Amino acid sequence: MNEKIYDNFLQPLKNRPDMQPNHEFKENLHKKLTSMAQEQKRTKRGIRKHFLPNLLTAALLLIGIVAGYEVIFTEKHEIESKHSNHSDINDVKHVELTEEKAKETVGIAFAHASIIYNGGGPEMGEVFSYNGKSYRYMGEDFITKEKVVAYLEEVYTKEVANRIYGAMDFIEYNGKLAQPNRQMSGNLLWQDAEIASRKQLNDLTWSFEIRVPVDQGDSDSFRIYHISLKYEDGWKLDGSLPFTTKNSKDIEIGQTQTFQLNDEQMIVYKAFSKDLNETHLKGLDPISIALLYVQAEWEGRYDIAYALYADREGYVNWTKEYEENIPSSDRMSRKQIPIAYAGLADGKFFQTGDFTGYIEFTNSDSKHGFQMIQDEDGIWNVAFMPLQ
Repeated sequence: MNEKIYDNFLQPLKNRPDMQPNHEFKENLHKKLTSMAQEQKRTKRGIRKHFLPNLLTAALLLIGIVAGYEVIFTEKHEIESKHSNHSDINDVKHVELTEEKAKETVGIAFAHASIIYNGGGPEMGEVFSYNGKSYRYMGEDFITKEKVVAYLEEVYTKEVANRIYGAMDFIEYNGKLAQPNRQMSGNLLWQDAEIASRKQLNDLTWSFEIRVPVDQGDSDSFRIYHISLKYEDGWKLDGSLPFTTKNSKDIEIGQTQTFQLNDEQMIVYKAFSKDLNETHLKGLDPISIALLYVQAEWEGRYDIAYALYADREGYVNWTKEYEENIPSSDRMSRKQIPIAYAGLADGKFFQTGDFTGYIEFTNSDSKHGFQMIQDEDGIWNVAFMPLQ
């Protein structure tokens, strides 16, 4: 049977409204087949009479099988069957995620976020003043929360799309969605990113180490980021992407040093500081997590710093109450922090075990290691007393 005939044969089942097994039908079928078999045994009226009931039996059995299965049509007319009671995890075992598809998804995800961060494209709305700050209306295609989230969900998981929206400074003004009137740009060339390694975590999730070029003139520098793709009505990015290795929002430390978070890290830090919910950290690479910790230490937000510590069993060294009572004399000062962690943002992460690793970085003193622990939820956290 060639491909066209095969397709035509199954076409009537493509939009079948009810694919669930009919238990009453199965019971009646069983009774009918039993009755037919008994009648056949009694009569024995020749080969023709013997053949027809068996043909009917086969036909009815075929109908029963079709009633319990779905037929999936792919774009290439390749057909695969699955039982209607199977889980979604089993459904995606046959969905291939190539490196090219992963790179394409990352590039599109970055473009989608960039458009949202920058007012919805060239058709952004008018600028106005609110509470002494300059705001702009979002473009018509993104004038409500629902439209923004739906656009992000085209390439981000539902959870991450809502998290990105929640981390931004949107307001609703005169019935329209608006955001601070500022531009967010970066020097990370995500469209030219290359995959350094990949690992399948389960049928629904892949983890990737991606090498991203940095636009620094003639420099060939790059950064390594860890990202995850999850199957959710298609392959989606399960984490947000940083825009830049540089900072558009510096925090002054004394008169000689600045400690820097890039735009994306600052957005995540703000969101995490509000509720200490680790879902905000999902998809962040270990270096970004470490930088959030340093930011919290510098601000004196020890509740945030403690929430960034590892909570994996066997790796918790002291309680939150103990942390709150550590005297200031035993902590690094604001002036010491940026000096101690200088070079951390440009460090390199090394995974040493199933859930252990460290960031190697160099500052003016020497080479250091910043210890990290991956919790059971897959998020990298800071090890207690991380600086080695």
